[in-house]
Formats: sequence, structure tokens, C-alpha cells
Amino acid sequence: MKQNKKIAITGGIGSGKSAVSQILVSKGHFVLDCDQITKQLYQKQRTIEQIATNFGNEFVENGKVDTKKLGAYIFADQSRVEKLNAVMHPLIFDELDRQINESGQSVVFVQIPLLFETGMQNQFDDVWLVVADEQTRISRVVVRDNLDIEQIKNRIKNQMDDEKKSKLVHTIIKNNGTLAELECAVDECVKRLSV
Repeated sequence: MKQNKKIAITGGIGSGKSAVSQILVSKGHFVLDCDQITKQLYQKQRTIEQIATNFGNEFVENGKVDTKKLGAYIFADQSRVEKLNAVMHPLIFDELDRQINESGQSVVFVQIPLLFETGMQNQFDDVWLVVADEQTRISRVVVRDNLDIEQIKNRIKNQMDDEKKSKLVHTIIKNNGTLAELECAVDECVKRLSV
């Protein structure tokens, strides 16, 4: 089987990872989304049982994980974040590997929010870090996820900051401007890959 070139797309909450992924998909590139994989896993009985066992039945309603309730609880305490990561990350990465191997694509882009926090950066051939200033990120997430500002700040606080991440990558995509500006930046990054 041929080896896939794997490119990670990462960045903090509200930075614009999804926008970068959508641009890539619109241009015919193959993109996997770890958030979508996670949502699919939350529907599986094995995951539901692990959440109930590790965090309590109050986070499972009508046979489903209440992700909004779980998120509010988890992101209030770093030790809870670590506990959830220990439960979910092995499941996520197994599924990610399966989908990459089955893709048949020479280049696979993977949108992965917590790349550095999970220590997975070395699993990729290149890492694209999407950055935006904090106020822009907060404004985007308020609109997108209907979370209050305190919840968003807790999530930002529980992620490695952009300054540290930027020292670990070669490709940084700044996303404080328009969608057209972002598309130009993504096009430049793709050209450098010779895709």
C-alpha cells in the first residue's frame, strides 16, 4: 500500500481550522476532521459506557452523551480534561488511522484541534497552524457554538497557546482577515506542498 502524506491542520478554538478545511475540500482535497470523528464516537455504545463510568450517568441522557453538559463540566478543571483525553484519544486516533489507510489518497489533510496537547505532531509530515487574535476567536465561537464568554475562555486556557505552538511548526496561517485572504493563504500553503 502506498504511503499517505499526512498534513495536520491545527489551531486553538475559533482560529479557523474548519474554514481552512472547507477551502481545501472545495478545491478537491481529502480532509478528515477529528471533531467529526469524535462526534461519531460519542454515538457508539462503548464510548457512552466509558463516559458514564468515568464521569457519571448525569452526562448520559436518553442513551446519548450530553456533550454540552459534559463540556461545561470538563473544561472547568484541567484534571478532568486530562481524564477525558485519556478516554477519548486512543479511540479517536485508532479511527483516524483506519480512515487514513482506507482513503487511497496520496495526501490527507487532518483537522485536529489538540495536536500538540496530545503529542501527535510527529505522526504528521507537516503541520499547518491556524492563528487568530483571542478576541476574534471568542467572537467566532460565541456565534458558532452559542457558548458564553467564560466557557470559551476556559477552553482557550486549557489549550496550548499559539506562541508555543508557533515555535513547533513551519507553516502558520494567519486568519484575522477575510475569507478571501484566508483562501489565498491556503493556496500558497498547498503550492508549497506541490500537491
